[in-house]
This record gives sequence, structure tokens and C-alpha cells, in this order.
Amino acid sequence: MADDGHAVTRRSMLGVLGAAGVGGTGVVGRVAAQATGESWPMHRVNARNTGWLPGPEGVATAVETDWVFEAFHGPNGLSVADGTVYVTDDNDESKPYRGTVYALSAADGTEQWRYEFDRWAQTMPAVADGRVFVTTNGNGDGYVYAFDAETGDRLWRYDAESEIVCAPTVADGQLYLGLIGDEVVSLDPETGYPDWQTGVDGRVWGSPAVANGYLYVGTDPRQGPDEPITSPATVYALDTDDGTIQWEYDAGEVRITASPALADGTVFVAADDGVLRALSVVDGTVEWTHTVGSEGNETPVVHDGTVYANSQGSLVALDAGDGTVQWTHDSENVASQLLGTTGALYATAGDGLLAVDAADGTGRRLGTDGRELDPKAVVGDGIYGFDRSQGRVFGYEITERERASGTRTGGSPTPTAGGDGSSGLLGNAGLPAGLLAALLGGVGAYRWLSNDEE
Repeated sequence: MADDGHAVTRRSMLGVLGAAGVGGTGVVGRVAAQATGESWPMHRVNARNTGWLPGPEGVATAVETDWVFEAFHGPNGLSVADGTVYVTDDNDESKPYRGTVYALSAADGTEQWRYEFDRWAQTMPAVADGRVFVTTNGNGDGYVYAFDAETGDRLWRYDAESEIVCAPTVADGQLYLGLIGDEVVSLDPETGYPDWQTGVDGRVWGSPAVANGYLYVGTDPRQGPDEPITSPATVYALDTDDGTIQWEYDAGEVRITASPALADGTVFVAADDGVLRALSVVDGTVEWTHTVGSEGNETPVVHDGTVYANSQGSLVALDAGDGTVQWTHDSENVASQLLGTTGALYATAGDGLLAVDAADGTGRRLGTDGRELDPKAVVGDGIYGFDRSQGRVFGYEITERERASGTRTGGSPTPTAGGDGSSGLLGNAGLPAGLLAALLGGVGAYRWLSNDEE
């Protein structure tokens, strides 16, 4: 699809995505984490965008630097898979555009391979089935690249004919992404060939959320940095088989730039009016709303019936069923999207790291050797992130923990198939399959799957 005539600048992108010496003591802990096969392979961990990865139980009380890597430019995205950290960066300039994807050892930060682009690489890499998928953009162009995860060999490139500023989502053997050119696209991850393209009303900045045969995205109706909002933002549910639109939700004259999150039959969507909306996956009806008061460009963490959101520097935990407040944590300078793991939440806190007990909201600030750390993945005992202004990527080890309130001891829970502790299906999984199917019959916006099919 042709570009709409407004090039997406680095400044405009960051404005909407928002707060989107080497020690050797951490190697043993990191190798142990790698051996379990734990990974943070894409934006917000999984295709549901829940931002939660099961891990060792407890809240960190101390971290140590494992390694530091000097990137060419300013890092933007980071994912972790099978003992490797994949990082993207860009030079923050348009004459010329420059970007890079690096593969680094998760144990010591040594470079395994790199690939350089003549465009910005601004989003989080996605890793699946031995392949790394990276989007690039600049000058009105948007491309998706596939690389061999081990060797870095380029496998294919897809020209979207539009800017791409969201990270790809990989689910059920397909790759999904949204375009600034008002489209959602499904690609074959082996060939890069598009299986379908569906037009939507507005730019798509956030990565799609995908589960059980359906895909969910929100749109930004503003067509340029200086253009007024003249049409409503929309949340869409699309059939992943052919891209047909199942339902639409009119969010009003706002901008939706964050990725939706999906759990237990609900789509959670943040908008720039500071309202978090909980929508039914069946037909898009509003289940509840909560004013978080932020600029609405952060995807919440969702796990085990609770939604954790950043609210103007404070954190709030909401009941996923009705939006009632469970706890709040007041803090200063909380700038990054939350990362969730068993019993704990992590986020930037100035030149340190904020660690919060997920059960009751109590927290503490952890020192990071005086560095500003924007955490992007927590895997086992490792926290990985970067300082964009300094062009540095970091690997930290959690060296001490305390028991999280209200959580069990005795190791990590067993992850579910979704990796987020939820099935993605409707909350009352105890209903007989026949009754649930009957309740949903004829709706058309939700496909009932047995456990085997899922």
C-alpha cells in the first residue's frame, strides 16, 4: 500500500511509543536460566502481549552487572531466546539512516553476529523456530527481515510499501504486524510471502495480540504529527485465517499507540486519554474502564487475574474481572513498561531499577552501578536492558531475592502453553464445553477450541 505522505520521524515515533567493566559472578546463574529454555522471544514476551514470564519465585533485593556491550548507535529493542540476546539500534539521523541487529551471548555479552541496515531498526526482534524477525523503517519505507538465529544469514526481506513501527508478533506458524499505511498483514515466516492484508481505519503502532485464531489491534487516526484527530480510534478483532474483520470498537477521538494485551477472554487497551479499557473478545463490548492518568502509550502487564499498569509514575494493580483497585505503589521516575515474572514486577527508576512485590505493591529501588537501565527482558535470574543515550546494552544478574507476599515457595510454577499463566479463553473454564459452545454459538467473533486444538 502506498505511503500516506507523512514520513514517520524518530521524534514522532518515540513521542507515541513513550516510555516504549564486566563482572563474572553472574555467569553460573545465567547458564542455569538458559538450560531451562526460558526465553523472552518477542515484544511483551508472547503473542498475547501479557508482559509476564514465569521464573524463579521472589522479588530481587540486589543485582550485579554481568556484562556491558557497546553498540554502534542507540539501542531500541531487545529480546532473549535460547541463550542469546538480540538487540536493534539506530543512529537517530536520516542522512544517512543507519540501523543494526546484534546477536549477543546472554552469558557474557560477546557478539555472535550482526547485520547492518540502511534504515532504522527501532522495534523489538521476534524469535521463533530458529529465525529472527526484524522490522526497519525510515524515509517512508518499511521492511521485514528474517535471519537465521544462529548464523545471522539473511533468509528473506519483505517490502511493506509503508512504514512499520511495531514489532512483529509470531503465533501459530504465522507472522503478524501492523503498518503505518493503515493495514494489518500476515506473512509466512518461512518465505516472507503475505497470506493476507486487511485495511483498517488508522495507523497501527502497537504489536498485534493473537490467541485462539483471532488477532487484536488498535489504531491511531491522526495521520501526521501536526494533524488534528478527526476520526475515532478503533480496536479490531480479525480472523487470523483470512484477515476478515469480526468486530470493531469505537474508542472515540483518541490515539491508541500501545499494543493490546489479551488474557482470559478480555482485551486490555490503553489510549492517550489516560483510560485503560477492558473489552470482551466475543464482541468488543466494554467490560470496565479505569483512568490511569498516563498518556496511554504503555501496554499493561496481565497475569493470573490481575492487570498491572503504570499510572503517572505510580503503579496500580487492578482486578482483571471488574477493574477494582487491588493496590497502588507510589514511586518517582518510573519510565519504562513494566516487566512481570513470578511474584515480581520490574521497571526503570531513575538511575536504578524498581522491584515491586506483585502481590501487595511493596517495592524497593535497586542500584545498577549508577547507570540508567531501561529493562526490556527478565529471564530466570537475568535482567537485560540498555541505556540508549550511552549506546550500551547490559546484562544483570539477580543475586538476592526475598519471598514475594502471598506466593508459594518451592521453585517456579510450570508455564502454561501460553507462557503467561492464562489460557486466553473465557474466564470460567469450569463450564462444560458444550454449554460454553452453546453460549458462544452464532457470535462469530470467538472460536471455541478444545485444549488439544489450542
